[in-house]
Amino acid sequence: MAYVRFVTAESRFNYFISYNGQLYESMKTYSDEGFVFADLYGYQIETLPEGCVLVGSAHIEEVDRIPQTDLGVNHIQYNQSDVYANPNDSQVLYVSISWHTATEKEGKETLHNGYDVFVRYNPDKGD
Repeated sequence: MAYVRFVTAESRFNYFISYNGQLYESMKTYSDEGFVFADLYGYQIETLPEGCVLVGSAHIEEVDRIPQTDLGVNHIQYNQSDVYANPNDSQVLYVSISWHTATEKEGKETLHNGYDVFVRYNPDKGD
């Protein structure tokens, strides 16, 4: 027995989180031709901007689907991650994550704890 599962390219290749009825997309997958969001927020940060508050923990809904429930995510790496919002800026969320780097300058593998930046999703952004 075998089956075929069809998903939209949008939900297969983009990382989303749902919050307060809005969909946010990770800057890792967001296409921003003018680099407006990238310049404003960055892609990944190690320190939260002043004023951010914890709004809860993300939970995996289902991989390759667009999340529908509050703090639902579609990528396993964000399951149970803390989610922070800035009450003064509804365009952005910060989701806790860890990553490693190993640059020549560091001389070894370095663990970083920080946040992936998610911006409010705009399907008309002109990909």
